[in-house]
This record gives sequence, C-alpha cells and structure tokens, in this order.
Amino acid sequence: MGDPPGGDLQRLLGELEEKDQLMLVMKEVEGFSVEELAAQTGMNENTIKVKLFRARQKLLKAAQRLFRGGRPITSA
Repeated sequence: MGDPPGGDLQRLLGELEEKDQLMLVMKEVEGFSVEELAAQTGMNENTIKVKLFRARQKLLKAAQRLFRGGRPITSA
C-alpha cells in the first residue's frame, strides 16, 4: 500500500528544524498573521518574514530532492 495522504508533506516538513516547522504551519495552515507570530514569539515582524522565507526555501529544496524529474524518490 502507498503512503498515507500528506505523507510526502510530512516527510518534507521533517526536513526542517522544529521551530521552522512550527512557524510555517502556524502561518500557512493555521492562518496566523505575521503580526500574530511576532506577538507569540516576541520577535520583530521583519525577522518573522525572513524566517518564513528561509523555511519555505528549505522546504522547496527538500521537495526538489524528493521529487527529481517529477517522480517520487522512494526510500529503501
């Protein structure tokens, strides 16, 4: 049987540090604003934006490694 739905996304998120995972999920899944994230973390809004940008870049690079040539790479 194949991976469960969202399995690839979970694997990709697993490539990120836990703090990056949390911030990205709070922003993109739970719908927190940058202002809300700044208030939650005590960080400057610009710092939040930079961290989100870098987390998305890491996620993209992980996806590119996982899906070379449009085909998933299966783990052994």
